[in-house]
Amino acid sequence: MSRTPARPARGHRPPVTVIHNVPPRIDLAAAGKAYAQAKGLKIVGEESYQKGAADYRSTLTKMKAAGPDLVFMVSYVADAILLMRQSREVGLKPQAFLGGGAGFDTAQFEFPGWK
Repeated sequence: MSRTPARPARGHRPPVTVIHNVPPRIDLAAAGKAYAQAKGLKIVGEESYQKGAADYRSTLTKMKAAGPDLVFMVSYVADAILLMRQSREVGLKPQAFLGGGAGFDTAQFEFPGWK
């Protein structure tokens, strides 16, 4: 007997949150948002942020309050690391994080023990 993961009930689509900053990241975020909507996913939040900021907790707390199953972040390397670290600190724990842009496309981006 083969075991396959349970699929969401027909018609159910998980909500998505998109976080991005300045162009060209906004273009990549817009493409991700359009793709999610085309697949029937509900966008529950979209936030932009300033590159190089020291604290993203208020933005991430807003995202947590929206209750997304998926968070798609588009950012630079230093911002991506801080965004993920602070996501953990505020308790933002969607079923998955997806990332785009240089921040998430580098082999050096790893979080040992992230659960």
